Formats: sequence, C-alpha cells, structure tokens
Amino acid sequence: MDKTTLLFERLVKLVERKNIQSGSNFKVLQQEKVKANISIAGGNGRLYVQPSTEGYDVSLSGQSLEHILTSSLVNFFHRPPDGYKQTNANKGFKKQPYWRTDSFKDVETVCAFYLEVKP
Repeated sequence: MDKTTLLFERLVKLVERKNIQSGSNFKVLQQEKVKANISIAGGNGRLYVQPSTEGYDVSLSGQSLEHILTSSLVNFFHRPPDGYKQTNANKGFKKQPYWRTDSFKDVETVCAFYLEVKP
C-alpha cells in the first residue's frame, strides 16, 4: 500500500474515533487530482496532512485557524513553521504554515488540537 493511501486510511480511522467520542461531524477529504492533498474539515478552517519524503507535513489553512493554532504548534514542535504552502512575493503574503515531522504520533497530536477547536 502506498504512503498516501495508508495516511488517508489512518486519518479516517482517527477522525471516526473522535466523531464517535464527541458526537462531532468531522470529515477527511482527499482531492481527486492530487491524492496527496488530504484535509480534515468540519471545524474552523482545515487541517492538511500530506505525505512528504521525510514523513508528513501538517498545515493550517484558514486565517482564523492560523491565528488560533499557530502558537500551539510552535510550542508543540519547539520551532516556528518549516515554511508556508501558499506564498506570493508580489502581494507579500505567506499563508498556510506547515511543520514537517517523521512521526505519525505528532500528526495524531496536531489532529487532536484541530479537532478541539470550536467552529
């Protein structure tokens, strides 16, 4: 099984457990054209989890979500974001900060942070 499919299945199981425990309605979504673009939706913004050569990239999508969770992820990873998924030098913006990790346990923790944010 390839890394993207395995990641998608693991995230689906994680979110299903959380939905059962809390009665929430989060969903794991996967883009048709780029299967590695996997997100969790249903809360405030979206949490993207993408496979990378060194493990996983977890990124925050949505201004409100970035504002709410960036400091928590900086504290959790003990470093600023590794980069931004969306940048535009002409307009001077950097959006969707991401952190790279080689541990699925870290991905689970970041997912838990996201699933606790109130919409």
